[in-house]
Amino acid sequence: MSSEELIFLYDPPKKEWVRQKAGAFAGEIERLTPIVAVKRPEGQRVWCDEHHAYEKIKVWQEAGLTTEAGCQMRGPICEAACLKERLYDTERFSPPLRWRVSYLEEDGTVFIACDAAQIVFGESRDRSRKKLTPRPLIRGFRCEGISLRLSPMLQLPSKACENIPSPVADAALQFLLSDAERRFGSRPQLPKGLRDELFADGRKRLTAFLHWPFHMEFMYLLP
Repeated sequence: MSSEELIFLYDPPKKEWVRQKAGAFAGEIERLTPIVAVKRPEGQRVWCDEHHAYEKIKVWQEAGLTTEAGCQMRGPICEAACLKERLYDTERFSPPLRWRVSYLEEDGTVFIACDAAQIVFGESRDRSRKKLTPRPLIRGFRCEGISLRLSPMLQLPSKACENIPSPVADAALQFLLSDAERRFGSRPQLPKGLRDELFADGRKRLTAFLHWPFHMEFMYLLP
């Protein structure tokens, strides 16, 4: 039996990934409308399709925002820089929009997935219809994921889910703790230094627990 999938979206004011309410922003990523907060010379702005202009952000809300022009936007948020006057399709990037964590109780497998958007800056006329302005365009989506199980032999794929945020790693760790307790009859105690330099990286934190669930500090012994 699989657990309910946990969803995490980025919160710009907090600068961290925040777990969403049950069922919120689940399903295919293509059905969601990403919000691209663009860092421009005059400050952070979002492009409004209705007004054909960049608008200043007035209020950040949970998984959304309201602009000073009164436009409300809701969806996964990512940040981008647009410092050049003209940008073309070759200058695309793929920021993460959503992280997902789930647990398959039958065999103790934990799944971590990252959904990203493929974004380019194309040119669009502003509200005056005279000036061409670079604006973000969604060209597609991609998903990458990894599966985790307690095993001293497991190596996480080097090019999949490279930068796992701490809240996402911690959620996966809680599932792995439950599996360890089911397997070994006692629940491992996480080290007090879980947030120190060695375990600050989400991938290292998970790797240490997968290899040594009762002695994560053994990670210190690796060259």
